[in-house]
Amino acid sequence: MTEESVLTYVGIAMAIGTIGNALVIYIFGFRYRKSPFNMLITILAIYDLLSCIIHMPLDIVGMLLPEILPHSIFCKAACTMVSVTMIAASIVLIAIAIMRYRGVSKPLSRNIDIREAKGIGILAIIPAVGLSWPIIFMFTTETITSKEGRKIAMCGIHDKAYTTYALAFHSVLLGLFLVNFISLVVFYLVIARVMINRNKVFAQKNKRNRSIAIASIMEKSDQTSTGNTPGSTHDSKMGMISAGKKNSITQKSMSLFVHEPQSPKSERLKPAGRCRERSSANNGLLMMFLVTILFLCSYLPHLGYSMYFLLCSMDDIINLAVTASFGVLVRSYYMNSFSNPIIYALCSGEFRFEVAETFRRLFRLKS
Repeated sequence: MTEESVLTYVGIAMAIGTIGNALVIYIFGFRYRKSPFNMLITILAIYDLLSCIIHMPLDIVGMLLPEILPHSIFCKAACTMVSVTMIAASIVLIAIAIMRYRGVSKPLSRNIDIREAKGIGILAIIPAVGLSWPIIFMFTTETITSKEGRKIAMCGIHDKAYTTYALAFHSVLLGLFLVNFISLVVFYLVIARVMINRNKVFAQKNKRNRSIAIASIMEKSDQTSTGNTPGSTHDSKMGMISAGKKNSITQKSMSLFVHEPQSPKSERLKPAGRCRERSSANNGLLMMFLVTILFLCSYLPHLGYSMYFLLCSMDDIINLAVTASFGVLVRSYYMNSFSNPIIYALCSGEFRFEVAETFRRLFRLKS
């Protein structure tokens, strides 16, 4: 039952992740307008898609037909890929958070452009590979036998000579991971605070402008009734409209840095108004915050197990290896490969619209 549970988990993750990330790449990369944010989201989806079409199928084949694949080669390649994609994705998430923060706190200053965003996504591979290369030498596959006589292929660090280096390596990875996560959370909390304060200022300014305009209209009306020029009421109304437009433009310029404009077709479906702009901005912030939280939840169990295996006895490892929870949790990083498209669909009506349009076009081509 243990192997069947793990196979089911990996198979579902591969199916959802492959379809979901392919849709993200198509929609954010080709359907939406070109922007640094959309470029970085597309690069994140490429990292996740590589895991779905390379790592997961090899994992399934390794469980079903272990004699086909050289175990140690697969173990080294799989663990290296997990580490590289984790570090590269964390760099891209940091870049997105910095871009969001600069866009909200300094909306008129220069921000990351599309070419720089593409460069960040590609160059993130270099430090990721630089930190992950020790895996090639330390990780191997060994077959262990449980008390029931069941043989299990375990991928990990089995050579005791590497124990000290392995502890240092995993400590560095875990430390960088936690620092990265804390930085991301702090960035998004600061962004949320700036947005809340900015919205309060806009609300107070709108209220003050309305009060001044209404008082001016009433005063002009009184003057008109006593014989003053009738055009003054019209002028005061125009002044109120002008003040409202000015404030609306300022608010809109801030919100655009939080919620990127997307495809022209989906924009036609959106009702106009400041409430919609604030809702879109809040949804964009919530979307990336959830991506950050899921990133932590997906990699932390895997890193925790890796550290635990270096410190516990072989009997404990064997007892854990025969449980279904172990097979799933040690592969917890797969959750990151399929969860992002689900988050985008939950938080973005535009993304849901484009997904529906994509499937409609596909069905039309088939018919």
